[in-house]
Amino acid sequence: MNDTGLSRSEVHQRLIHLGNQAITGNIMEGYCRSFPAYTEQMKYYIEWETEDRSLCETALLVLDYFINFLKKISAFQKDLRALIGVTLCGKDGRPLSAPSARLLKLAENDGELYGRCSRMLDDVHIKLQQYMPEGIKKGGVAAATFYASDNLPALVFLEFQQMCALDLRAARCENCGRLFLPFSSRTKYCDRVCDEDTGASCKEVAAREKYAAQVKADRARQLYQQLRNKYQMRCARAQGNAKMREDYNKWRDTAQKAMVKYQVGEMSFEQFAECIQIP
Repeated sequence: MNDTGLSRSEVHQRLIHLGNQAITGNIMEGYCRSFPAYTEQMKYYIEWETEDRSLCETALLVLDYFINFLKKISAFQKDLRALIGVTLCGKDGRPLSAPSARLLKLAENDGELYGRCSRMLDDVHIKLQQYMPEGIKKGGVAAATFYASDNLPALVFLEFQQMCALDLRAARCENCGRLFLPFSSRTKYCDRVCDEDTGASCKEVAAREKYAAQVKADRARQLYQQLRNKYQMRCARAQGNAKMREDYNKWRDTAQKAMVKYQVGEMSFEQFAECIQIP
């Protein structure tokens, strides 16, 4: 006996059990780290006939199910992108017209892609739940329809079908690159928060960047116009000076090219100002 009140053999059994649990935990951790590669360690451990054999068998089943689940989602992701690309949003990121008609055409002409996805709907079950809403007269009952399934891609495909049926067009945000439902066909930015520090959305960030770009361009354009007017006045005072007119045309071409480089960020404002100075 010891201070815990357990015999030596009981203590040994406890230590063995804790050791088995530690080994099981290490094997499961290694199994997850090696995903998607498969490991045989857990099967070997099951064959040792330890007290934790049932735990290992259960863990192996759970992990196998989880891996197969992820594989199904990964495979469906590729199909969903292809479906969206021909019904909701084009390769240029802009909305496509008449998604419902496009989906119908796809269902009639593309048996492989649409058929592979539509077969998943057999796993979707419809449930009708009745409830008594607040603020309704006594005896009034409302009902809501729910779609349930153990197949997540099937529910996503069902939602995609309903979006097409309602002609909800999608666009790709030109700031974050994610899909969203635009207010109009000309909307280019979504309302998701993209700057966690300020809480600004893609639309707000894009507006700020556009304004900054306009200010930047106006600053350079103003300087160019001032120097151009000055050079033109010099040419006007020297009527018939072909050499001065030729020099002006060369300066104008150089200044316009410098303007483009400045606007795309290849040249600083100081470099731009120095480049377009009148000789």
